Amino acid sequence: KEWPPKSRLPEFMGVDQVTYRSWLTRTAEEILYWTAMQPHEVKDNCTFTLSDECYSEHIKQSGNLDTTLYPKALRRFDIHKKFPKDFHNVNDQLNLGANNAVFPLISLVKGLTLFVGNIFAFADQYTEEDNTE
Repeated sequence: KEWPPKSRLPEFMGVDQVTYRSWLTRTAEEILYWTAMQPHEVKDNCTFTLSDECYSEHIKQSGNLDTTLYPKALRRFDIHKKFPKDFHNVNDQLNLGANNAVFPLISLVKGLTLFVGNIFAFADQYTEEDNTE
């Protein structure tokens, strides 16, 4: 029986398996937290079970995000952000995060930056070796 192919992403990112797993888990949690349908977006009540486990409900109830994902309280500037007012653009479409605030998928951005940086470094190294021959 063949094993499923092993991901080469940790190698490309230049991290060990433990760091990679930690990053992957954190990134998945952030993506689910920020991109899940929010209660006010649902048009048909039968398609959504109201849950307190989404960022809009956390902000409305406590003024903070999920303490498991974000144990530090919001910064002073961010305390003034209110849901849903500050989470919609001029076309009344839901933004991913508050207006004029930090993009919420930080772990994803950090991982992709590390990955792309290492790809460029590898390509540069490969080009330099190729030029010497």
